[in-house]
Amino acid sequence: MAAVEETAFRVIWLARCKIKFYIFVLSSSTGHWRVAASHSLTDLLGESTMMTLMHPLFIGCYHACGCIYWQLSMDNSGTEFLVLDTQRMEFSIADHPPKGWNTGGLGIVEAGEDRLGMFRIIAETAEADLRYIIGGNRGLSSTQWQAEKTISLDSKYRYCVEASSGRYLLLDRRRVRSYENYSLDGPQMEYFSLDVETLQLERVWGKPISGTSLPHLYINFTPSLLSSPTV
Repeated sequence: MAAVEETAFRVIWLARCKIKFYIFVLSSSTGHWRVAASHSLTDLLGESTMMTLMHPLFIGCYHACGCIYWQLSMDNSGTEFLVLDTQRMEFSIADHPPKGWNTGGLGIVEAGEDRLGMFRIIAETAEADLRYIIGGNRGLSSTQWQAEKTISLDSKYRYCVEASSGRYLLLDRRRVRSYENYSLDGPQMEYFSLDVETLQLERVWGKPISGTSLPHLYINFTPSLLSSPTV
């Protein structure tokens, strides 16, 4: 029984039909999909807000503290987070991030003690920094965030937040090159992980890429999927 529980997993899929959202869950123990939750975005945001919500766009998805956060960009009305509590399978809308943080390129992580942390790359000048702030328990209220750390990034590279889950952040970086020095081999693509506890960047993968062919990284594979296949 212990071995079964260790390898058991769920796959959660968010589907949207106009303004209504559905959560489908696949259980590894049954092998079947089921509808676990559904909600109308009108009920969550209200009619007045929905008047400005023409084409809601998901520009980020994060998992931390037992919740999944989808970042919604809503035209010129700002940014909200659609939140799914994965234990209760209930939707809610979270407050927007602090001023200046309501755009793409965020990463939400677990900061410990059931608190949320948030990373964002800030490029106010030629130099770029990775800013880290900590909020309240599972909350994204703009009044609860406190600056925690600023990490200077190498100016010879362009950085981007790719993903975050649990206490880890995944970044990619490419060398900044002028058109005169551009190589047919393409830029060097590298991926770095950052552990919230140590706040140290660790290189996990890198290789030259060319054209528009870009790699895709996945995290949080279950032990059963990582094990060697048998015949």
